[in-house]
Amino acid sequence: MAGTSVAERLKNLHARIADACRAAGREPSSVRLLAVSKLQDAEKIREAFACGQVDFGENYVQEALKKQAELSDLPLRWHFIGRLQSNKLKQMARKFTVIHSLERMETAILLNKVTGPKTQDIFVQVNIARELSKGGADARAVEQLLTDCANCDYLRVMGLMVMPPLSENPEDARPHFRAARELLIDMREKFAGRHPLTELSMGTSHDFAVAIAEGATIVRIGSEVFGPREKRA
Repeated sequence: MAGTSVAERLKNLHARIADACRAAGREPSSVRLLAVSKLQDAEKIREAFACGQVDFGENYVQEALKKQAELSDLPLRWHFIGRLQSNKLKQMARKFTVIHSLERMETAILLNKVTGPKTQDIFVQVNIARELSKGGADARAVEQLLTDCANCDYLRVMGLMVMPPLSENPEDARPHFRAARELLIDMREKFAGRHPLTELSMGTSHDFAVAIAEGATIVRIGSEVFGPREKRA
């Protein structure tokens, strides 16, 4: 899709997401596109907003805050999807609509401290395949983490975020996506009234159709929206 505009890319992508939803027997409105805008310039984000895109995902705190300042005239919803660092939490406070990558109680306590009195929506990141190279809580530790988060007055756990192992075949991700959905259902039953647990952030450009079939409510897609990323300085 080289040379295709952001508007054309978004149109094509929304059509593919809608097709995946229909194939899974779901309404297209049940899935949100999170445009991963890391290493993309602010003007491309403006182009995407002009086409109706409002949710944008960033991995690096300083880059995200710079873009937020440049685009402060737009009513955007910023999502942080990178690894959380304790020394950056104060800078992040009240800057993101959703944080997708909580994995430890120590981080939750610090985030709760700097967030109040505003409520911060968060996702618990689950290392669904227990990969040593990836962050996220072990699935067996999620229940305890959610129990502890219930004591954080300013954190609201909206759901889970997962990244399955990389594979050329999207179908290889299916059992991991299914495990995430089953874990979410189990946790929702156990924590009814304490956490919403309605969202499942999973699926990228390579495997989003499989993720949607397995219950994703948010798919995280970058280059298919914006084109190739700039190299990080």
